[in-house]
Amino acid sequence: MGRVGVAWMLLGLTACDALLASPDVDGDDAVAEVAPTPTPAPVPASAPSAPTPKAATTPTGVVSGTAAPALDLPLLEGEGRFRLDPVPPEGPPADRGAVMLAFMASWCGPCAASLPTLAALQASKPDLQIVPVVVDEDARGQQAELHKVRAAGLTGPVLAADNATVVQWTGANRSVPRFVFIGRDGMIVAQDRGFGDNVRGMMPRQADRTLAR
Repeated sequence: MGRVGVAWMLLGLTACDALLASPDVDGDDAVAEVAPTPTPAPVPASAPSAPTPKAATTPTGVVSGTAAPALDLPLLEGEGRFRLDPVPPEGPPADRGAVMLAFMASWCGPCAASLPTLAALQASKPDLQIVPVVVDEDARGQQAELHKVRAAGLTGPVLAADNATVVQWTGANRSVPRFVFIGRDGMIVAQDRGFGDNVRGMMPRQADRTLAR
């Protein structure tokens, strides 16, 4: 399936809530979560292989500094699927790259506001694959968001999320936008909730941290 088969793709405006749909909310009070850069410890040559890191999720979604959950969702274009598998103890496959997942919805104003920044990030950080994940449950909303994504210039895969995946990644309130940066080692390096000036300024640095892993 190529890169789509092995790779995966968040603050001045606030987040939208998919249960309490507020597409016109804006503000500058969203909070980013960034995992600290770990200091690698020396490993004796005879040390056994470490187990595959386990994903951790909470009522508010995935946790920075932990392994990203497995992901397997259909593309909104074509018949394919996009998969992200846990990284095995021996390390990631050679063709696996860094990914930013962008959970968004057609009715979400901050999601739409983030698209030019995501397109600029795609252009300036070509080794980071940006993957929009559309949380709309109806086909009309999914296609509307797909149109916005393509009109903004984003060229990567666009996914249709099921409810269980949305809750696992974004939490019980299904708050969007949610941006999750995942290194090629499968670890969540950073994540943002909402979008605005704060997140816009942080994203290039978060991308660099993700690509450095």
